[in-house]
Amino acid sequence: MEKKWISLVIAIVIFGAVPVAYAANQLTIIIHGKTVSTNEAVKLVDGKALVPVRIIAEYLGQEVHWDPVSKTVTVKEKPSKGPTEMLVQRGFDRFDTKVFENAEKALIHHLTSLYNGAYRGLLTDLDREASVVTSDKLQFLGPGAKGKKDELSEHHVHIRLIQPSYIPQTGENAPAVKDILFFVDEREPDDLLIGAQNPLNLDEWKLFKVKEYGKWFQKEVDLYIRSTSGL
Repeated sequence: MEKKWISLVIAIVIFGAVPVAYAANQLTIIIHGKTVSTNEAVKLVDGKALVPVRIIAEYLGQEVHWDPVSKTVTVKEKPSKGPTEMLVQRGFDRFDTKVFENAEKALIHHLTSLYNGAYRGLLTDLDREASVVTSDKLQFLGPGAKGKKDELSEHHVHIRLIQPSYIPQTGENAPAVKDILFFVDEREPDDLLIGAQNPLNLDEWKLFKVKEYGKWFQKEVDLYIRSTSGL
């Protein structure tokens, strides 16, 4: 594929005054104080360093698309991976946040690690298939992502990690998923249920049961709410 070149001067305009430096002899590229390692050729033309646009864009977390028909280079944000919003429900109290501080990051890390272990069969019974249910069976969800408060008991606890749909590419060892749900069935309070929303059918959830994690989950929720809201 034909390489596309971009002057570092233009790159600075596109990416918002990105500090880039280069040494005249070796043409070392430094972005935000870090040296960019690349096998791509860098040109020095009329005193300006010309670098393939993909090097700068991808290092800054952008996607680069080349349209050979229109001969257009498009640079855009990469799709967000992971949760963008966390909804915590305890009894009749609801806590919804889109800004993840240390407390949220720690809780999300623990929960996603549990989910990863569950779908790989590390924390679930391999002889027992995960069940598939529709949203109407999860009455506490109600319509939409936010769910509903009515018909909940004071002992109900759940967390919903709201995130963009993820559909793995060929060769990726990961399941397709949208939101991830964690909750305790009051009839079996010792166990934790993890629901993975089907990105191709948002009304469908695949449920994994993680035994003896129910009380741990409730304590984690209590600790999070106490540390962030004082309740």
